[in-house]
Amino acid sequence: MALSALIIGGCATTQPTEPIPVILDVTPAPGIEVNFADSNVANALVVLSGSITQAGTLPKLTLQLKNITQIKLPLEYQVVWLDKDGAPLTTSSAWQQLTMTGNAARALMSIGKSPEAKQCLVSIRFPVSVEIFVPAPDPTVVQQQMQTQAQY
Repeated sequence: MALSALIIGGCATTQPTEPIPVILDVTPAPGIEVNFADSNVANALVVLSGSITQAGTLPKLTLQLKNITQIKLPLEYQVVWLDKDGAPLTTSSAWQQLTMTGNAARALMSIGKSPEAKQCLVSIRFPVSVEIFVPAPDPTVVQQQMQTQAQY
């Protein structure tokens, strides 16, 4: 009996699992498109909700994100406001920095700078590493600065 169970169990095959596709573009609400820079960002964040409302005559974006990892994530995001035809407006914002703690949700907000802004494109990425070369200071200049400071 045990031998037949072993033989039957040995014949069972498991189907190979298909890789889960990574979604890099999300549309949480009409007029809002969210682009993740790469699969690492897309696997770390979830868009919970989004809306565009009016703040006086200007549109206001509210986008709720959740960090689904256990670690604190530094992020950068940019909101590009578009007119009703989808053309970018020149009043869009620069890259903004944001830190999200592990398993936490946070809202991003942006106000369009023009009443013509009707839609928006939000891009999210991990910060681009920047290396800055700072040359070693000239010892004579440092000595002069120290002497000047000592005089005061």
